[in-house]
Amino acid sequence: MLHNRYPIFTKGRILRLDMLEELRDYPRGMMDILHADLSSGIVAGADIRVVESMLRVTPGIVKFGGRLYMLKEEFSLPYHASGTLSILRLRFGPELRDQDFADHPVEVVLDGSMLQTECELELARFKLKPGARLRDDYESFADYATEYNTLNRIHTPYASPGPSTFYPGALRYYADAVLQAGGGQPQDFAFAMQVLGSERPIGKVAIQHYIGLRLGTGYREYDLAQIHKYLNRILNDIQSGRRGARDYRPGGPQRMLVD
Repeated sequence: MLHNRYPIFTKGRILRLDMLEELRDYPRGMMDILHADLSSGIVAGADIRVVESMLRVTPGIVKFGGRLYMLKEEFSLPYHASGTLSILRLRFGPELRDQDFADHPVEVVLDGSMLQTECELELARFKLKPGARLRDDYESFADYATEYNTLNRIHTPYASPGPSTFYPGALRYYADAVLQAGGGQPQDFAFAMQVLGSERPIGKVAIQHYIGLRLGTGYREYDLAQIHKYLNRILNDIQSGRRGARDYRPGGPQRMLVD
């Protein structure tokens, strides 16, 4: 038999240890169940803001190694113009225990190494030229991947059922641009409405199916940077009035992509 127990606090009753344990375990247990199907990545929040010479990481929830981590407070980190690659990461430390607590520490680090260890998760990257200003606003969908002087979150994994997925902020920008263009194919509008109407990030598998259908290449596995590249290609076709691949029947027109 399953039991759902809730402690009842009333005047005159003795406060017992198991009542406090129920309060401790219930929120964590609920969160673990609700997010059990998610891959590693950002679950909510953890947005990056550029404020003068500081990078600010907002509070959020991150899943890593099967465990949920809460970033309870905003964290600020100084950055500098080096002209080379800088990567903002979360670094997850080993469990620390004492008689009262089990601690799973998380550190926010900024360095230039392309090598990511098994205990790290990327939040953003950029190359800032000396004398330039780092910006976190975007003029187009293509601008999300601008190499210099722009905060790039294309490589940041987001938690999703299945593999980690594409940055939801950029995907919503794409969906809005598709609808504003007023052209394209029925699957473009269906995909855009799904993106804008979903509370959770759209899964990577669904995005890859959409790309394969839209470009006529069939389903393929892509990394996050490739997803941005092909979505940008589709958006350019829509905005320029090109219809793209439509006929998937044997012997119908075929289209080859050359990178």
